[in-house]
Amino acid sequence: MFLGSLGFVLVLSYAGELHAQSSPKDCQAPQLEGGFLLPQLEIYSHGSRLAYACNTGYRPPVESWWDTSECFNGSWTHTPQCIDENACLPPNIPNGKCDPSPEGSLYNDGSVVRIKCDEGYEHKLSATATCQKGAWSDLPSCERASTTSDMTDGDSTRSPIFIAVDNCGSHPHIPNGDVVQKSAMFLRYECSAFYKMIGPKTVMCYSDGTWSPLPTCKEAFCKVDFDVDKSSFIQESGVIFLKEGEVRRVQCILPRYFSQITCMNGKERVTQCCHFWDHENQRCS
Repeated sequence: MFLGSLGFVLVLSYAGELHAQSSPKDCQAPQLEGGFLLPQLEIYSHGSRLAYACNTGYRPPVESWWDTSECFNGSWTHTPQCIDENACLPPNIPNGKCDPSPEGSLYNDGSVVRIKCDEGYEHKLSATATCQKGAWSDLPSCERASTTSDMTDGDSTRSPIFIAVDNCGSHPHIPNGDVVQKSAMFLRYECSAFYKMIGPKTVMCYSDGTWSPLPTCKEAFCKVDFDVDKSSFIQESGVIFLKEGEVRRVQCILPRYFSQITCMNGKERVTQCCHFWDHENQRCS
């Protein structure tokens, strides 16, 4: 009888241990200098996601004014970080690489890096780039090196030859985009707010007077018209626009109740009016 009871206790204990081992772990709030977390909690449950933004003079280490991270079994998918807004991320050089930064993963304002092209490729501009207030100036490109067969008359596979951009006439018009940097050999474009660039940021002039492939600016926002789609429980009025991935809260008629709007893949998701703590604990749909 005693052995039977002992076995029953051991089985329960072992089952509890297995359950504890299989349960995902929560995450401690990450430390973030120079920024703030949304929502601000001490403990985040497994699978929950937080957003973070940075104070004036700082920015996340991505090409956006905010970023997100997710709790996965006790660890964050990446540690939220705010960097100097004038620092540069490592440049993306197709078919090439740059010198590592002595400061770690970032390059300080004014840093000059040398670009080394992969085997079979060569520089078409300069071999260096300079970090200037968070952006790279005169970023080189690595193009396939010319060979004897490339230069044969009538050979359609010859490497393109770039010349000064003034030889191609007026700048190409990119709907919802504009030229933000011009050098002797290239134009750099950026899209307007709420638009995402598809294609190359840099445009160059071919020796035959035509432009290299142009980028396009694709819509990356959601539009919510509260005068048309308004719930009688929401105080908001008029039209608001949200950037792709943006999360915004709008006040409901009851104190400490609000609705949360999320813009994802060009479609908005609007929750019900829920209490503050229901949102914090992800109990509002």
